[in-house]
Amino acid sequence: MISEEDVNVTEVRLIDASSSQADQISLVAPALKIRGDALLEELFESDMPLVIVDARTDPRTDKQIVAALGNRTFVNIPLRLPDSPFGALGTGTFKDEGVREPTAEQLSYLIEIEQVLIDGAYVKTHPWAKPGRYVSTSVTDNGVGMPPDGVERAFEPFFSTKEAQ
Repeated sequence: MISEEDVNVTEVRLIDASSSQADQISLVAPALKIRGDALLEELFESDMPLVIVDARTDPRTDKQIVAALGNRTFVNIPLRLPDSPFGALGTGTFKDEGVREPTAEQLSYLIEIEQVLIDGAYVKTHPWAKPGRYVSTSVTDNGVGMPPDGVERAFEPFFSTKEAQ
């Protein structure tokens, strides 16, 4: 989801959904008001991932949306510009997928997407840096590794080591 460019974020809009329910999600929740929505208010006031273990019973969720989409478990990660929120990245389970709370390891991975303040002291030891607030992303992988040609292309947009289907 992404907010309008206004610093006083009042509404978020869905920009994409990667799901078999993408069309339904776009119909049910294309734009959501933040004020009065306990979940969105908490999300946009936080810098930490927000975990909803069971959307059907969590008091912060909109039960009409939950019923229409069959939401179960979801994790939302607030995305911030230097001084204000601008959106959220979310993932979760629906309907028969059931309730799957993220493990501590999975949640720690999400927390590694964090806000960093570069101050004058840092700039003195890193002259290429500019003061301000930035987003730092740390990626940890415990897999078997990638072949050298994959490593060289890892940061290309849409690159994947998986075969096209």
